[in-house]
Amino acid sequence: MSNQISNYPYPYSFFGLLFQSVTCFLVLVFLQALIRLQNIHRTSNTTQTASADNQLKANSNPNQQEPSSQISEDSVPVGAKGTYSQTMIEDRHALSEPRFLPPATPQAETAVAEARLLHPKLSASGSSSHKKNLQRPYEGPVFLVDVFRIGVDDPVDAVVITDETLPPRKNKKGKIAWRLPDLESAKGGRLPSFGSDERKRIFELFKERKRNRKKLLKKTSTAASDVSGMSVASASASAASASASASA
Repeated sequence: MSNQISNYPYPYSFFGLLFQSVTCFLVLVFLQALIRLQNIHRTSNTTQTASADNQLKANSNPNQQEPSSQISEDSVPVGAKGTYSQTMIEDRHALSEPRFLPPATPQAETAVAEARLLHPKLSASGSSSHKKNLQRPYEGPVFLVDVFRIGVDDPVDAVVITDETLPPRKNKKGKIAWRLPDLESAKGGRLPSFGSDERKRIFELFKERKRNRKKLLKKTSTAASDVSGMSVASASASAASASASASA
């Protein structure tokens, strides 16, 4: 058998077939490498073309600026300027500087009463002594912070800041990291400074005020409709009784 294979021509011998297989494999590898190089060359040309187009547009419009996600100062209401860059949130609202309400004034008493009404969590949580303190007249400092919506000059709401609505914040070690100035300091002109944590708490108060105000309005409208219905029913009953007595 071996003598018969050795008598075959060179292309059909064992070494001839091995040589042809290796040659085909090398040709395939070379073709694959060539295709990869062509793809890389096309990608680089596309990238260079895009960058050249962008550079050409930038040179043709030198005054055109990149679109920015920041809010310009011109769109911020006048009352919120000065702190707008530190008080932006995702809802496009801004906080004004806090203003102090003198104690024992109708404005301060109304603000405290409104805060206790629109923040029921103050009286729903805490110890019994804390609930009793909420029923007593408030003797601490009262501040108001206006909430502006970007593009609107007038404030959409005013959040009442007291030791009840914005109590002292403690760090992980249990020490007080932030608190409102005391009443005497506030009388002397000292205003609180709000960091990122306090701004988040103020915006949470703002959202809570909106929710609870809607609930109160809904309850008030429901109670008013019930009272009007009872009045109509009583009036109808009175008219029926009067007509019955007249016919008798």
